Amino acid sequence: MKLFILFIGLIAHFRIQNGALERAVLVMEASHQPRMEIRVSDLKNRDQVALFDHGAFFKDTDGVEWARWDLTDTHLEFHGLPAGPTQVDQRIPSLMAITNGKKEIAKVLSATKHAHTLAYVDYTGGQLVVLNSCPVKFTSPQPVTPNCNPAASGTIGTAASEVEYSGDTISANPPYITNGTEQLDLQPSAQVRISNTPRSAHFGPDHKEYLWLLDDGVCICEMSRCLRSAPKDPGALELHEINNAECTNSRFP
Repeated sequence: MKLFILFIGLIAHFRIQNGALERAVLVMEASHQPRMEIRVSDLKNRDQVALFDHGAFFKDTDGVEWARWDLTDTHLEFHGLPAGPTQVDQRIPSLMAITNGKKEIAKVLSATKHAHTLAYVDYTGGQLVVLNSCPVKFTSPQPVTPNCNPAASGTIGTAASEVEYSGDTISANPPYITNGTEQLDLQPSAQVRISNTPRSAHFGPDHKEYLWLLDDGVCICEMSRCLRSAPKDPGALELHEINNAECTNSRFP
């Protein structure tokens, strides 16, 4: 069986503890709201919902019952997942490529609240792959910063709005989430949604907030709108505006 975590929006994935742990950082942006949503059928005990950081129930348009949590100022840890490094899809934009930074801020390493973070989510093992994306062009930082030209400048890359973690689980050691004080027990095949997306229409550029997660970075690439195939030539790329391509996941290193 596999557990799935869908990461949606402005979330940076940091490899820490020499690769033994992956830490998702939900980045502060004034219009964004950090959330976790889990179908009630994927929980071991629905009574834990209210006890686990004041969760609430809701039903989707198909009548399926879900539980939802506001993750502001929360540090979640997933347990019962495979140990060791997570295999990370290289299409997720690297902060070392789109910025000139080479070092994360100390508070990311210690999962300490910071002016530019909303929440932390720790997980291990498995693999993290791009689920929903589109090609974008990274261009030179604006305003121009002297002697600051990130490696990705002038290249075509990927805006990864949704990335999915999957990791093997076993019934004998069912997965669970902790927040420092409470525990939320999951089914071995649970699907969890972690999101950091705008509360309403917002057009960024949100990805520039990633710069503040790095201790030694002073500039970050601009990001174009998503590139789509032009109708007149299926092999050509043409700029077409979509809703906030800048709400991409990222990775470090």
